[in-house]
Amino acid sequence: MNEPIFVTTMIAIDSVRLAAALIDAGLGQVEICIKAGVGHQTLAKMLKGEMVRVSSVSRICRALDVPAAQIIREVADENIQAQE
Repeated sequence: MNEPIFVTTMIAIDSVRLAAALIDAGLGQVEICIKAGVGHQTLAKMLKGEMVRVSSVSRICRALDVPAAQIIREVADENIQAQE
C-alpha cells in the first residue's frame, strides 16, 4: 500500500523585499527595531533570509506598515532538503 506523500511548506524571508520595505519606510534599522520591539540581531537574521520567530516577523511588518505576505515566500520541503 502506498503511503501518502506530504509536502511541508515553510516560510522564508525574502530579504530583497524586506530591504525595499525598509527603504520605503524611510527609517533606519535601529529605528525599526525600536518601533517593532525586536532586537537588532533579529532584523539582521531576517535580512540574511534566516529563520526567525513568526511573532518577530509580525512585529517588523507592523512597524513597516506592510503585510507579512510582502516579505515572506513559501519554500517547499524538497527545496529545503536539496539545500542541506
